[in-house]
Amino acid sequence: MPIEKTNPITGHYLTLMPPTAQQPQPFGWIRLVNGNADAGYIYLGLQNPPSDPHLDGAGTYIVTAMPFDTMGDLLETLRNERNLQIRFFDPQSPGVSPSAFIEATSPTPSPAANALHVPAEVKDQIDSLLKNRGT
Repeated sequence: MPIEKTNPITGHYLTLMPPTAQQPQPFGWIRLVNGNADAGYIYLGLQNPPSDPHLDGAGTYIVTAMPFDTMGDLLETLRNERNLQIRFFDPQSPGVSPSAFIEATSPTPSPAANALHVPAEVKDQIDSLLKNRGT
C-alpha cells in the first residue's frame, strides 16, 4: 500500500556549516515549518546521488536531500512563493524510489460567514448594525 504525506510550508530556516578538518565539504540543511511544527528537512551537500526521501521515525515530517548547487533556486522559491507544501510519496513498489516535492497549492478560501476577516465579536456588532438598518 503506498505511503503519502503532505505538509503545508509556512516558513523556513537555513543552516550552513563551513568546511572543517573533519568535514572537508560544506554542508547544511533547510528546516521547513508549518507554524511551530516541522514540515520537512532538506539536507544540502555534495553527495551524489542524494539519498532517497523518507519520513521521520514518527511519520510527521519529510526528510530529503539535494546538492548544494540547487540551493539558490529552492531558496528563491521558498522566499517568493506563497501557499507551498512538501509532499512525500512512496509507492512501496520494488525498484521504485520514494519521491518528495515542494509544490504550490491553492490558497485556502475564506469562510463566507466571515468575509470581512474581523474578530467574531466585531463581526457580531457589524451584523447587528446591518440587521437594525434593515439590510
